Amino acid sequence: MQNDKGETLHFRAIEITDGKITIDANHPLVRKPTAEELKDQPSFTVQ
Repeated sequence: MQNDKGETLHFRAIEITDGKITIDANHPLVRKPTAEELKDQPSFTVQ
């Protein structure tokens, strides 16, 4: 898919159900970690 300027747009398919695709068009670096990803991270305190 391209925008009006002809630049390629990138999407991530996050779910396919009953012939429908749910996409995520956010930049990959702004994705928030899931609870599962955070579970094994060490906790820390900023002072």
